[in-house]
Amino acid sequence: MSMSEQQYANWGVAEFMADPAFQDWVSETGDTVELHAHWIKVQQRYPELRSVMEEAAGLLRELRPKKLLQDPEGERLVWKAVREEMKAEKLQPVNSSAKLIRWPAVAAVVLLMLGVAALVIWLHHAQHAGNAQVSETTDNHGAFRLISLPDSSKVMLGANSNIRYNERWNRKKTREVWLKGDAHFEVKHLNRNEAAINDNEKFLVHVNDQLDIEVLGTVFNVWNRNGKTEVELESGKVKLRMKGSAKEMLLKPGEVATINGSSLQLNQEKSDLVLQGPDHDKLYNLNNTSVAEIIDLITKTYGKKVIVDDTTLLSRKIDGVLPLCHEKDLLFALSGILDIRVRQTDAQTWVFSTAE
Repeated sequence: MSMSEQQYANWGVAEFMADPAFQDWVSETGDTVELHAHWIKVQQRYPELRSVMEEAAGLLRELRPKKLLQDPEGERLVWKAVREEMKAEKLQPVNSSAKLIRWPAVAAVVLLMLGVAALVIWLHHAQHAGNAQVSETTDNHGAFRLISLPDSSKVMLGANSNIRYNERWNRKKTREVWLKGDAHFEVKHLNRNEAAINDNEKFLVHVNDQLDIEVLGTVFNVWNRNGKTEVELESGKVKLRMKGSAKEMLLKPGEVATINGSSLQLNQEKSDLVLQGPDHDKLYNLNNTSVAEIIDLITKTYGKKVIVDDTTLLSRKIDGVLPLCHEKDLLFALSGILDIRVRQTDAQTWVFSTAE
């Protein structure tokens, strides 16, 4: 990084928003591993800046144009224009007496992004007839994404997952999304009379071209692990239907359905792994979960290989909460919960050791 960490000490929201390296980190472009390590180091050195950086990142994400299929060039042009405008503004660090948000600068960024984004979207619609689809994807490096759907329903998209939906929803038709991977849903409730449910009050999730989940208004999780799909209902009610089958299953709160191939089974036990909701941090609750399952989760979330020097460790089961925002937090939590030593031998390999 060209700038020393000390120079961030007195930065405010506007300064972080104007910094190209910070923008790359938020937009997940460039060398994401190096960027992530750099900004985590800044947060560790200046804990008081964490809330400032989170606010700046939140503003940038809110302003970031949605990723339209067949139009990646438009998003690149938006970010390029924003950076050029920010450079022209020549924002200077605030003095040490106060960390004030430079609202005129922020407003300029907002107006610019909205203007360019509107132009890109208009050009897209001029070239493509019909309702464009939005595609949101997370990678396998512990990335999560909170998504607000057109009806204001919320989705916390898990690592290495993808969700697609129409950019505009017809208020007279069923709301639909297509999911591959893991997600936590909080669906906006529209129906007021369960005896008379209209199509536009339904919410349909198509999972892996294998399963349809019909929802009214509810909170539920979808998991894809080891070739199986699990659906856990937290509140409300959902109806499950296998593709190409007339068989349906109605879930009650606390129940879990497992789909393995063409088999649809109901489990009374609560799911071992629960992705907490959008109002929480990116955490997984462990409920009598084996170390073997945790290793599967690590492999999927971070794309890492895990070596265990004592295979008896795999059958140990634990309860608790695992933070999945950053690898260092996860490693620290695992070493404490399991009373083991966790070390990284290379960029892709972790070793769990029970030996002193």
